[in-house]
Amino acid sequence: MAWYWIALIAAAGAFVLLFTVYMANLDMKLVAFLYVILNKYHDKKEHERDIQF
Repeated sequence: MAWYWIALIAAAGAFVLLFTVYMANLDMKLVAFLYVILNKYHDKKEHERDIQF
C-alpha cells in the first residue's frame, strides 16, 4: 500500500473523529465533567477563608 493512501486514511480518520467531537459538543461535556470533579476536590481541602494582606 502506498504511503499516500495511508496518509489519506489517517487524515480521513482524524477528520471523522474531530467532526464527531464537534457535532456532539463532547469537548464542553468533558470540561463540565472535570469542573464538577475539581470543585468537589477543592471544596474538601482545608484552607483559610480570610483574606490576609
